[in-house]
Amino acid sequence: MGLRILGTTLLFAAAAAAQDQASTGQNQPNASAANGEAFADPSLLFGGAPGAYVGLAVNNIQGEGSYASTVINTEFNLGPVGLGLSVPLNLLVWNNDQCCLGATTRESKTYFGLLRRRDWDEAQDYTRFIRYVRYGNKRDPLYVLAGQLWSASIGHGTLVSRYSNSLSLDHPKAGLALDVNTDFAGVETLTDWVGNPSLMAGRAYFRPFGDTPILRGWAIGLSGATDRTAPVGVAGPLQSDSTGNPIVSTRAIHAAGI
Repeated sequence: MGLRILGTTLLFAAAAAAQDQASTGQNQPNASAANGEAFADPSLLFGGAPGAYVGLAVNNIQGEGSYASTVINTEFNLGPVGLGLSVPLNLLVWNNDQCCLGATTRESKTYFGLLRRRDWDEAQDYTRFIRYVRYGNKRDPLYVLAGQLWSASIGHGTLVSRYSNSLSLDHPKAGLALDVNTDFAGVETLTDWVGNPSLMAGRAYFRPFGDTPILRGWAIGLSGATDRTAPVGVAGPLQSDSTGNPIVSTRAIHAAGI
C-alpha cells in the first residue's frame, strides 16, 4: 500500500513538473530539439543567447530574377521590455526580362536599379524594420508581444502550434499575442494581424489547486480558434495574383477544444 501511494505521488509530481515547464514557443527556443523548429531566433544557433544575426542568400523570387537577400536582426532588452529590429533587403543581381506582366525591366522591378520595389510599395512594408515589441515572456503574469510572431502556440498546441505570421514575402503582418497568467486562472490570445485579422485564437483556463505544491501545474481550460481565410485547395501549380498573394480556394474554419 505504501509503495502504491509513493508511486502515485511521484506520478502526480512528474505530471505537475511537466505542466510547469516554460513553453518552448516564442522567446524561449528549445536548443536541444532536433526537429528543425526549435530556434525562435536564429542568433541562438551561434551564440546560445539572443543577439545580432546577419544572413545572406541568393534567391529566385517568383521568376522575377535572382536577388541577393540580406537580413540583419538584433534585439534589445531592458528588464521585461524587449525590442527586435531588422534590416531586410532584396538586391536584384540578375533580371529575368520574361517576367512579369507589366514589369519586365530592371527599372520597373527595383528602386535605383537594385532594391526590390515590391518590398516597399505598401505602408505596412515599413513595419519590417521593427520585428516586435515585447513585454514579459510566455508564462509570465503578463505577456504582450506586438509584431512578428514566430513559433507561437496556444495552450499545448493542439489547435495552434508554432505559428508564424511572417511567411509572406510581399505582405508583412503585425500580429498580437496577449496573455495573463495567475496562480488560479489565466487567458492566452493570439491574432495574426491587428489591421485585418484572419487567424484569431484564445484559451481561458483555471487551476483548481491554485499554488498548492505538486498539483499547482494542473489546469482545465477551453480553447478556440478561427481562420477566416484557410486555404482548402489549389488547382494545378501554385499561382500568384498581381499583388503577390497565392491564388487558392479558401473558407472559414472554426475549432474548439478542452
